Amino acid sequence: MWFYADRVWAPSTDIHFFELYSRWYGSRELLLHRRDPCRLAVAMDVKTWLQPYRCESCPQTPQDEALFSYPLYLAFILAPTIGFSLPTIENIFRIVLPVTVIATALLWIHALRWQLSRPIRGALVLLTMGSFPFMECIYLQQPALLAALLVAGSAAALSGAI
Repeated sequence: MWFYADRVWAPSTDIHFFELYSRWYGSRELLLHRRDPCRLAVAMDVKTWLQPYRCESCPQTPQDEALFSYPLYLAFILAPTIGFSLPTIENIFRIVLPVTVIATALLWIHALRWQLSRPIRGALVLLTMGSFPFMECIYLQQPALLAALLVAGSAAALSGAI
């Protein structure tokens, strides 16, 4: 699946920050410069930065806006990252998002109170890592994986498993 996602499914242009960049930039503008991340001026800054990374063969639609469409609390989740440069953020999220997927899978196993052997648990984690939805989230660096981790952690805590 990793080979398919990287060599076949992925567009030929480097658009890894399609999802993360606008959220990170909006968080940065809100917390550092006190600008509303939902304003058109911030969206235009993001769109200007993303323009060279657009895929020429990808259709442009009127809904293709780079607005801060995530809940505002995401700005506070991304707050520790606003002092870093964009390449540093990319490197951090290349490590954090796969670890997030692994932790999410393990937390759901605990939340469901499954008594599994280590090999079975490892196989489930590997199958989760290899599933296309998670692969797509990692490739596009979607902050939704952070929300998935928080939901899984909450479910595990509520079930009394941790």
